[in-house]
Amino acid sequence: MNDLYTKTVLSIIAAALLALVAQNAIHPSLAQLFNDPQKVQICDNSGLCAGVLRGQYGYALAVVNKP
Repeated sequence: MNDLYTKTVLSIIAAALLALVAQNAIHPSLAQLFNDPQKVQICDNSGLCAGVLRGQYGYALAVVNKP
């Protein structure tokens, strides 16, 4: 009895995984259709935001005051 239950549950999981693979193979997700990255800005409640600065040795994160 226990073996039949285990086989049934594993078969259902395998079928669901195959359905997900087939769905992604047929229709690409919405995020894959656009090549441009999504730009975000991280700020706190007081108006201080994180910014990326280009310096002599590469890029660095800095806190800047941007409303």
